[in-house]
Amino acid sequence: MTSTKYLFSPGDVLYSKLRPYLRKVALVDFRGLCSADMYPIEADHEVLDPTFLKFLLLSDSFSAYANDESRRARMPKLNRQQLLSWETPIPPLPEQERIAAALREQFDAAARMRAAMDTEAGSLRRLATTTLENLLAGLRQAGCGLRRCGDVAAVTGGIQKSPARAPQAFHRPFLTVRNVMRGYLDLSEVEHMEVTPAELDRLRLRAGDLLVVEGNGSRDQIGRNALFRDEIDECVHQNHVIRVRPRRDLLNPDYLSLYLNSRQGMEQMLQRAMTTTGLHTLSVRKIESLEIPVPTLAQQDNAVESWAALVRQLDAASRAAGRGASEVDRLPAAILRAAFSPSLG
Repeated sequence: MTSTKYLFSPGDVLYSKLRPYLRKVALVDFRGLCSADMYPIEADHEVLDPTFLKFLLLSDSFSAYANDESRRARMPKLNRQQLLSWETPIPPLPEQERIAAALREQFDAAARMRAAMDTEAGSLRRLATTTLENLLAGLRQAGCGLRRCGDVAAVTGGIQKSPARAPQAFHRPFLTVRNVMRGYLDLSEVEHMEVTPAELDRLRLRAGDLLVVEGNGSRDQIGRNALFRDEIDECVHQNHVIRVRPRRDLLNPDYLSLYLNSRQGMEQMLQRAMTTTGLHTLSVRKIESLEIPVPTLAQQDNAVESWAALVRQLDAASRAAGRGASEVDRLPAAILRAAFSPSLG
């Protein structure tokens, strides 16, 4: 085989020379140019089948060689001479073609299985969305009225970050935009900010507070929100995160979070977030103006429990699908080991 620089033709194999991408290999069926990060390899078709070569470069034996050689290099890559110097037993061309055809069939089958897993995961997500919309539509059809968010909840801004608030004598946990996901809090990294006792008293988060992100570069992330469930003591929040504290005699906090994370809730927030400057941002006043369908507390509780039961079922199905997908993702490596290790290792 020979390696040309950048130009490739149909039947050539493209090989990534940089670590950690040494197992990126492609057989091309068109003419073109590749980046300097790849080697186009032209196989001598009289002695080497291109498809067999592609799979050979993905094998454990070549990957181990490439990793070892690239570690020795001054730069983390496999150079052309190292690539062309690898030696391994090669079977006769008819045997190569047989092995290549079998591998291609097995890889295609694994790809079909992975696509089916992805389709199933997408179906689960759509089912969750449809079920939530149906739950909320049922409540609206039952005749529940709309209330201004500001009339059924206390809406409050947070504390602006600044160098002057670096932790000193009275610092407290401080939730920012990066902590608030859609439907849950990511508390893997929590900042601390200096506050005053008065600020802590006014802005301390309580179980059942809903945290709403005021702005985001992505339209579908505007107003993403999650409930605070008292995971952290004496915690406050950033000014770019708006606190919504529902009146417990009128609103179940979980119901409010469900609604604001639903299509109708997100559409309302996106509509209010639009500005003449093209930016998308919410504010305390805009959140207060949201119209919330407020059924009876018993109806809200039933909706929340129905949703939670479905989520448990979907989570179980999703975990099972994930385990299946992981097994499928391991198939290509297992297929290659079975094909190359016994005879060509």
